[in-house]
Amino acid sequence: MAKTRRFELVEGSSSKFWEIAVEGDSVSVSYGRIGAAGTTKDKSFASTDEAKREAAKLVAEKTKKGYAEVSSPAKPKPAAAAKPAAAAATKPAAKAKPAAKTKPAAEAPKKSSVAPAAKPAALAEAKARAAAPAAEAPRATSPAIDALLTAIRKKQRPLAAQLRAPASAGGLKALRGLKAPASMLDLYASFDGSEAELFGAYRLLPVADIEATRAQMNGLLAENPKWGTRAGAWRAEWLPFMADDDGQLYCLDPAGSLDDGPPGQILAYDHETGAQREFTAFDVLLDLLTALAKKGLLDQESQEASDEARAQYETLHATARNVGLAKMPPKDLKAAIRSIQSLTRPGEQLAIALPLARKYPAECDLWGAVVDASSAQEDWALVAQAAANAERLTPSRDRPRYASTLAEALHRLGRDDEALAVVTTAIKAKKHYLASEIPSDAAPAFRVRCLERATELRPKDYELWFLLGSETTDREQRKAALERVIALCSDKALIRFNESRALPFKAQAAALLKAK
Repeated sequence: MAKTRRFELVEGSSSKFWEIAVEGDSVSVSYGRIGAAGTTKDKSFASTDEAKREAAKLVAEKTKKGYAEVSSPAKPKPAAAAKPAAAAATKPAAKAKPAAKTKPAAEAPKKSSVAPAAKPAALAEAKARAAAPAAEAPRATSPAIDALLTAIRKKQRPLAAQLRAPASAGGLKALRGLKAPASMLDLYASFDGSEAELFGAYRLLPVADIEATRAQMNGLLAENPKWGTRAGAWRAEWLPFMADDDGQLYCLDPAGSLDDGPPGQILAYDHETGAQREFTAFDVLLDLLTALAKKGLLDQESQEASDEARAQYETLHATARNVGLAKMPPKDLKAAIRSIQSLTRPGEQLAIALPLARKYPAECDLWGAVVDASSAQEDWALVAQAAANAERLTPSRDRPRYASTLAEALHRLGRDDEALAVVTTAIKAKKHYLASEIPSDAAPAFRVRCLERATELRPKDYELWFLLGSETTDREQRKAALERVIALCSDKALIRFNESRALPFKAQAAALLKAK
């Protein structure tokens, strides 16, 4: 039998396991919250060696995220019906972080601080509701919720077992007081949050955790009013209802206060860069969850199981993000772009392009104009936001278009793992001129990381190997990469259609090997 390796992440409110076993040409992965049976995925490969390489890659990714290997797999225990959220009453439901990760604005003080506790009365009420035993199973309360629950039970049964019991009458009353829409009330009347991830890396927070997280964020805002003046900063009326293990949030914006958006819009709140609109309404998110559930793509592991699964997820997600977004009349759009292009100063261009992009967020060309102007001003946070929007709105046949700019902006913001993920997606999607997707104006060490990933994904691209060989400071890696260039450029079948382009790389690689 194949040996199973088990890894665990126990930090803050996170308590998760991940197991992997290789048997022949198959890799079996199990994951979930410690104490639960979890979800198991099996995947076959072309050979045993390929399966082992994939397993080693997955293990490296998990350990990098903080998972630690334990001596032997633990036997799963029955999942708790509904865990009390008393601990979450004094901190966000997501993993505890230094103050820089729990600030309500895009900038915070360097020093660490302890978040203020929620008001005692609110905590007592939240604790009382969380401590109540969960006797009921999740139930459908509307056609939309019925469709979601049916899809989860049919396609992702382990996840169905992680849904909590319906929210109490007191919990639903609290949500109504926070101006939750009818569809959100229907959802919580069916199940009060999830023990496992329900949407990618995000889990649905129980009502008690919603109140506690909101109380903490509002407490921080009250202590530091100036944070509220920054773009995308936390606002007191927002309602956080999803969180990941890094403390990032999905929030309901009841009044549409961000960027003059529609009331009830859904925001993705990042503690480093602030909030941006993700969906125009909770109903749109609910429809997306149902569509993903029908394809078995709700949780992050399923979404990343294959390139096809990832592409399906991204298509559904991008479509949902565009639902209900305002578009500019074509003639007005052309006139606006001409007006922006006629200006020479980036600040003047941005003064026109940014308000229009926020008013008409479905217009790729407007976000592209924001990318160009903010890049000239080196406003990397705005570049990252605008480039992400522009890339998402670009037709799939034309992608990647803004990926390199987005990766550079993320790198400049110190978010190298996210930047590398953008580069990886671009390299996978593009067929030719892959070197153009590697950020040019980046730290040498980061460029080498990108080139390592690129050559791993496209091992027959001699230009990528040449760049790696000429830029790395590791002598052995340099030698191996340049020798690979010579070998690839000597392959007549590989270069038969572009020999004139390949041979200069071969000559340069040989010269570099002789020089040092």
